[in-house]
Amino acid sequence: MSALTLDLDGMMAEWRLRAFPEAVNSGCDVMRFDGIDLDAHLQTRMQAWYDNLIRTAPLEMLAPVDIAARVEVEILSDGTGWFLLPDDVVRLSCLLLPGWSSPALRGCLITKVKS
Repeated sequence: MSALTLDLDGMMAEWRLRAFPEAVNSGCDVMRFDGIDLDAHLQTRMQAWYDNLIRTAPLEMLAPVDIAARVEVEILSDGTGWFLLPDDVVRLSCLLLPGWSSPALRGCLITKVKS
C-alpha cells in the first residue's frame, strides 16, 4: 500500500468535502457571517483524529521515522542505559541500542503523551 502525503491545505480540502454538505446550486458559494470559524473547527477535529491515529493505529498503517541521530544513549557501568526521547516523539515502535544484534521491542506500544 502506498503512503498518502498531504499538506495542511490538501488535508483541509479533504475534511471540508466530508464534513459539510454540498450546496444545491453548484455555482453557489456558501459563507457564514455569524463568527464561527469553520476551518478552525475542522482543523481541531482533524488534529484530534490524527493524534488518536498515531497513538492507536496498527504500526503497518504508520510511517515511522528513525530518530537515532537525535537520541543520546548513556550506558552505565552495569551495562544498562537510559535515554530521553525528543519532545515530538509520540510512540516508540522499535528499540535497538548500540551493540545489540536485534531490537528489544518489535511492534510494542510505548506512548509518550505530548504536552
